[in-house]
Amino acid sequence: NGKIKNWKFFAQTLQNTSLPFAGNCLDIVCALINKYYCPAIANIQDGQEIAAQMREMWKAENALEQHLRELDQGETLRWSKYNAAMCLFPSLTEDDVRNLTFGSYQIKMAKSYIVDHLQQSDINEEQLEFVVELCGEHDDLVRARFQSRHSNRKKYIATVRFNEKNEQPITGWFCTCSVGGREVGMCSHITALLWHIGVERAMVPTSTHPLSASKLLTAIDDSMKFSDDEYNSDNDINDLRGTIGTANATNDTELDW
Repeated sequence: NGKIKNWKFFAQTLQNTSLPFAGNCLDIVCALINKYYCPAIANIQDGQEIAAQMREMWKAENALEQHLRELDQGETLRWSKYNAAMCLFPSLTEDDVRNLTFGSYQIKMAKSYIVDHLQQSDINEEQLEFVVELCGEHDDLVRARFQSRHSNRKKYIATVRFNEKNEQPITGWFCTCSVGGREVGMCSHITALLWHIGVERAMVPTSTHPLSASKLLTAIDDSMKFSDDEYNSDNDINDLRGTIGTANATNDTELDW
């Protein structure tokens, strides 16, 4: 259904007059998708293995959540903020993250969280940085604080444990959001952290990346100019109304005279 809606004709509400030939158009679109698009299911056996893995993990408790609680009770953890580009983190592929999320929905949501988390660098105003926190006592932990979409007062802490020597370097994850403790898949906050520092390697090029500081500032400047133009337009309208009102008052005075 999602692939079909990529076509402009089917991305909108169809009128009744289109129904007689909509079936033929659907047949053509489906034929093109089957011919040139990637298959919906690449490997059925992989799907069965993933389903079995999900069933095993369904009732499992979050090991990292328990580990963090034990650490908090036993010692005081010191977390320091760093630019994610300075973080030593294992390299991940897109497939690695998809295998952890069991789908692509979290990845789509994660990209918007990455945008929200980026901030202007204090060192170079033309660069953006992704701030993470590293634990001074345990070098296998990294976390990031993400602003809640629903409340300005809330921030969710997404924590990841990793081991570069393992074939699967991501050994645990936990987030303080409502679904951050699950073992089957992960929330969008954790996905955003893994995607940016694992897949993108925390790189945000200033000239080519759509999230670059210069382009964001340009967009902000454009919006501010639009606001100024809108403000000036309102003033022009008010001036015009004032002129018309003055003219009407003058005419009324002349008529009375």
